[in-house]
Amino acid sequence: EGAIEQVTAVAQAAVARMMAQVEEKESELRNLQSQVRRVREEAMAQHAKDMAEIESLNELLFAKTSASIGNLKEALAHGAAPQDPRKSAEQDKAAGQQSVQDLLAMLSEREKEVVEASNRAEADRKRYELQQVRLESQLATKEEEVAKLTRQLESEKTRGPSQVMESLISKLKAQLLQKDKRLGQLKEAIKALEARLIDAMKAAATEDMTLSQNKSVEAQAAQAEALERHVTELKAKLAKAKEEVVKAKTQASASAGAADRAKADCEKATREGK
Repeated sequence: EGAIEQVTAVAQAAVARMMAQVEEKESELRNLQSQVRRVREEAMAQHAKDMAEIESLNELLFAKTSASIGNLKEALAHGAAPQDPRKSAEQDKAAGQQSVQDLLAMLSEREKEVVEASNRAEADRKRYELQQVRLESQLATKEEEVAKLTRQLESEKTRGPSQVMESLISKLKAQLLQKDKRLGQLKEAIKALEARLIDAMKAAATEDMTLSQNKSVEAQAAQAEALERHVTELKAKLAKAKEEVVKAKTQASASAGAADRAKADCEKATREGK
């Protein structure tokens, strides 16, 4: 029974260990899934932020451009009339050229800011994409590990304990056969002892009759005592042989019960593992 309990405990420990490994992998899987969701949310938030910045820069550029064009038109339309028309034309031309240059410089600066913002947005997008690809690859690996461990666990539940128990039950059956053989030998020995005892008792009776006819009372008593001792020894051997038979039967019954309990423990361990 101790061996059966030990084998059952080992099988149950193996199942428990694999269940713990599955739980650990599932926890890692849930953690990776959470990271993937977080990266996606961060990427979407960063994209929205970058687009808002680009839109704001475009609006600012449009507003500045419109204001500069308006100022240029106003300056050309409401400029003070100079006394010298030629000088006035030169001043208007110079002012117009300066305003155009200022406008172009401002446009260039704003376009540069828009390009930089777009580049940052693209870099953020690529970074988040790479991070997401890496996490999804890890996620796929963990999913495969969980699936593999789950298959191993199911195999351990359905086959592992049964195989060990079947081996143990086979050994117990072999022991039962040996004990049955020994029991048969003991029965034959008992029959032989009983036959010898009967023969001895017959011989003793015959010898008693002979002694009673040919010997003195003292000799008869001594011979009877010797025969009684011999009969007592034979009875003791017979009793011992019968005890061995009873013991062998008890051991055989215990072994059969142990085999049944081993099978029941195996089935119970399988059900509890599931």
